[in-house]
Amino acid sequence: MAQWMEMTILLTGMHENTVTNLYPPNLFPIEARHYLANWIEEQRWDDFSLENTEQEARAKALLGQILQLLQVVSQQNVSNIVEKMKLMQTCRSLVDKPALEFAVMMKNILWKERLIIKEYKYKECKTNPEEEAMNQLTERVAQVQALRKRINSMQEEYNWDKQNFEIKKGEDSCLRYRYFV
Repeated sequence: MAQWMEMTILLTGMHENTVTNLYPPNLFPIEARHYLANWIEEQRWDDFSLENTEQEARAKALLGQILQLLQVVSQQNVSNIVEKMKLMQTCRSLVDKPALEFAVMMKNILWKERLIIKEYKYKECKTNPEEEAMNQLTERVAQVQALRKRINSMQEEYNWDKQNFEIKKGEDSCLRYRYFV
């Protein structure tokens, strides 16, 4: 799950095509990765390769387990009907997938995720102090600008309320004057 937690942070900044390539919607969509994150990361996928047919039985067992888990999740844990239908569609598409191909696909997905996380951490470490200071300064400027905008908005609201109050006050004094005259 730790890997998926890191990926969810990075996914927000990724281009849609990258996400679609990483989690093929017609084979293993991101919803399936999300709901089965713990189970997926607990399995050993690194041993699988298309040439290693000795792993076929283990791959079939894992595929069977994932189909079962997807059905359970779609029936019990998903309240959104669209996600439920997506997970059921994933089950239907995986039933026909050769087990060894499925296991290799999972291995590749996890490998690509690890690579993305490493690249991000490398870029994060690589930033020099001047660049970091510039980033912090830019962030502070953005915060100040947001505060100025909020202050201006509040000032406009105050002026508007004050103007309306004075108009109402003037109307009330006119009415009192007419009443007494």
